[in-house]
Amino acid sequence: MLTTRIETVKFYCRFSFHAFCLELVLIQLYLYVVLSSSLDIALSFALFGYFFQCQHFRSLLKQKCYGDITYSVAGRWQDHESTTEIKELNTTWSHWFLMLFLSDGRVRMLWRDSCNEPVYRYLIVREKQRQNASALVK
Repeated sequence: MLTTRIETVKFYCRFSFHAFCLELVLIQLYLYVVLSSSLDIALSFALFGYFFQCQHFRSLLKQKCYGDITYSVAGRWQDHESTTEIKELNTTWSHWFLMLFLSDGRVRMLWRDSCNEPVYRYLIVREKQRQNASALVK
């Protein structure tokens, strides 16, 4: 079994083209449903309001990771907002993104094309090892 001595990994999350394309498709579907369906006018305005509110927060999807990130082997996650621990890592869609459930209640999406491939794989492997180790302790 290979082991590593790396304690922390610092990396930079950049703009994700895949996230942009997915949000563009969602916007097109959303506009198609609202404009081409026979919805009540009040409901259409409510849906447009929700759409523009999501655009105000810059994302229709969960919050994406961006900027300088520091990850430690113990599961500590430090981004531009705060330092917290990773409670759970969802790898269901790991070919495209990872869902990070942080201990302070935030959910972040780490897109595969937003960081280096070795860092992305390292994060998956270390978090799976950490979760398996904690499951054995319980």
